[in-house]
Amino acid sequence: MRGVYLASVCLHVLAAMTWVGGMVIFVAAVMPYFRNQDDKAREAFLQWFGARFRTLSWSCFAILAVTGFLNLWMRGAGSEIDSVGPSRLPEGGSIMRSRAIVGSVALLASLALGYTVSARATPAVKWAYVNLTETTWIAGAFVAGPVMFEHDDARMARGEPCTRVLRFVPGKGPGEEIVGFHCKPRWGQAPDRFTAATDRNPDGMRVLTEYQFAGDQEAHGVPYKPQ
Repeated sequence: MRGVYLASVCLHVLAAMTWVGGMVIFVAAVMPYFRNQDDKAREAFLQWFGARFRTLSWSCFAILAVTGFLNLWMRGAGSEIDSVGPSRLPEGGSIMRSRAIVGSVALLASLALGYTVSARATPAVKWAYVNLTETTWIAGAFVAGPVMFEHDDARMARGEPCTRVLRFVPGKGPGEEIVGFHCKPRWGQAPDRFTAATDRNPDGMRVLTEYQFAGDQEAHGVPYKPQ
């Protein structure tokens, strides 16, 4: 029983440190850095961070709730853990109420931060029509002819492949998906038209390495195979 109690306390403290540490680092280090970055970089990061911080916060609060109640119960469970702390806490009810109040306030603060961060970065879908006159290797698939490149920030925030390449039928629009993959954001000058950077592998095959939408400072690195 003593070992279970110690493990529960360690998990409780670790969850609290993770949540508080994330809040402190975000406010003290991350946000000051991104204030000096361009809007696209800041929005992309906030969208990515907001979704993940909410998930992390919910996980930490679930651990805090379970281990908190378990710790209070075990501190009054008997003499097996007397060597760790007092076995009976007359003020257990007040401690429980205090922890519930503090936990509720912390939960509301965390959720407010997460939703505020996400709201500041509106998900965007960008697309462009391209006619590939030469067969090109794109992230594990051979692609040729008219296609549409689509990049979705919302899918990126969910951890899903953010880029899709779809067949494009003139007069009808996009068709089936050919390949989807996680791109690697890079920042540079905004081109005046859609650009696609290619290279040749040792076999002479044309390989897409990067693409960029017109007027967008964010370029998208293309993996050799889907990730």
